[in-house]
Amino acid sequence: MMPSAKTFRYHKFCRGMFSKFPSTEAHFIGCSFESCWFTEEQYSKCIFEDCDFSSALFCDCDLSSCTFNHCFFRNAIVKGQVSWPEGFTPSEVQQMQPLVNLPFAIFKNWFLCNEDLGAAELSFATFSRSTLYQLNFQAANLVRARFTRCVFDDVNFDGADLRGAVFEGCSLLNASFIRCSLEETSFRRSVYQESAKLDALAKAAMAATLGVRLEPRGELIGVDLRKTIIWDADLRGANLEGANLSGAHLGNCALDGANLRQANFSDARLTRVTLAGADMSGTIWIRAKFD
Repeated sequence: MMPSAKTFRYHKFCRGMFSKFPSTEAHFIGCSFESCWFTEEQYSKCIFEDCDFSSALFCDCDLSSCTFNHCFFRNAIVKGQVSWPEGFTPSEVQQMQPLVNLPFAIFKNWFLCNEDLGAAELSFATFSRSTLYQLNFQAANLVRARFTRCVFDDVNFDGADLRGAVFEGCSLLNASFIRCSLEETSFRRSVYQESAKLDALAKAAMAATLGVRLEPRGELIGVDLRKTIIWDADLRGANLEGANLSGAHLGNCALDGANLRQANFSDARLTRVTLAGADMSGTIWIRAKFD
């Protein structure tokens, strides 16, 4: 973890990268946040001077204690509730509105190609035996949606809310899952390939329900897996340093040789989990149960 109260000068942040940096009392001078995502976090007392937020997405975040001096927000987008500093609202920011508003909708045997469903309201929707090719679901609300035997090849789910969604028997070739909300999301009997664009949380969510092997390359550092159900996951040698697994339920998982330093397993339940050779320095086990 990087220290708080750090100064960044003329740094160019990549899309989705900002969350890896300190969000408390940091000072950013001349930095570029073009196409970055600011989501569901409180950025406390940060100072932004001469920064470029072009095409950035601000989604349900608290920026009220921050300071913005001579910053640019061309084509920036706001979704949900965003708290700005008192008396400050960037005029260039646009409010994202849902193009499609169909909660609880049922789609069966549909074929859609190259459609824009960005910011769509599709919570609790049901898709079955449908082909959805090269669709844009960016920032869509897909809470508790259910997808059965669907093709989602080359589909963009970046920033979508997929909490509690179920992908069962789906094809996800070349799909993109960057900065998604994936709490309790399931990918049962679905397939994806290495070229799929997955951030740490998406990789972990797929590992939880597909049993896929995650290579130990540090991609799970600090990942948030609170209250996640993880079964049959091969996490041998994975780097979970600082990960939050509080309240999670792990079953039939291999964590042998994993880096679990400073990981939080408070209130977690571990059923038939192997930990041979794992580094558990500073790991938190408060009220964790082993069976």
